[in-house]
Amino acid sequence: MAKRPQQPRARKPAQPALPAPRIRSATAADARAVRDLLLELGYRASLRDAGRRLRALLATGSDPVFLAMAGEAAVGLMALHRTAMLQYREPVTRITTLVVSERARGTGVGRLLVEHAARLAKRWGCGVLELTTGLARQDAQAFYRATGFDATAVRFVQPLSPRMKRRLDYRA
Repeated sequence: MAKRPQQPRARKPAQPALPAPRIRSATAADARAVRDLLLELGYRASLRDAGRRLRALLATGSDPVFLAMAGEAAVGLMALHRTAMLQYREPVTRITTLVVSERARGTGVGRLLVEHAARLAKRWGCGVLELTTGLARQDAQAFYRATGFDATAVRFVQPLSPRMKRRLDYRA
């Protein structure tokens, strides 16, 4: 039986290179970018809800939100929470949200955001930078390990409202 000649594989069209990303603080005017990036993680929010949540975090003084910008495009989102804990001598910074747009994944945007978080946590006198991620998010777990995080705990969740019970996806 004669071998069939192999057809060349169609290549994915190369995406244009992104401008060098820069990190900036988010403002209430960034609600659309926040909403769009959260959607990439599977979290749906109306523009109004995204704006309300963003304004609420920014008003606390301990929950800064940052965008990674490539030119005028928001390609990454990170929210932090800084807090004292009874069990630790030093305060803790938690990355509460971290997402990089699909088109910017693998370009260093995530690492840039994590490095920004670590610099701020050190400036604030924190002894730990931590985060949680879904059990099924294997790519995210590999990324976190590659950026210096160790898996040290298991997170348990108890939804207290019917709305949260419907929204939480325990597999993600």
